Amino acid sequence: MKFDSVSQELKKYIESKSFLSFGLPIANILIFVCVGLMALNIFISIDAAIMTINTYVFYLAIVLLLAKEDYLSLAIGLAGRAGVTVLSILRWGVFARFGRISLSSLITLALFGFLAFIAFRKSQGGTAAIGGDE
Repeated sequence: MKFDSVSQELKKYIESKSFLSFGLPIANILIFVCVGLMALNIFISIDAAIMTINTYVFYLAIVLLLAKEDYLSLAIGLAGRAGVTVLSILRWGVFARFGRISLSSLITLALFGFLAFIAFRKSQGGTAAIGGDE
């Protein structure tokens, strides 16, 4: 089964659910607002409950953008999340008095950077496969 047909079936499923279909038109805005709140949270402490909801909305926006097949906005959002991780590494690992860089930050950076690369490649008309033909 090809990746595009999975996205089309996902869109059909989301459109059939009234509580999810509201998010399709605003998925671009959702992902950018979520990334902005994550970046703001590095410098200004935001309540944990708000950030938990923000994380869930971020992942929902990823699914909605996959359903819309809007891979460029998805790539920008995922790259923004990788950028937030870079800011976090700089803030706590480089500029802190007792700097530390956690392994989870490095894994998060690699994961979201890789997914942003794949989404960008898909937005340019390429394939989502790595190292092989689809």
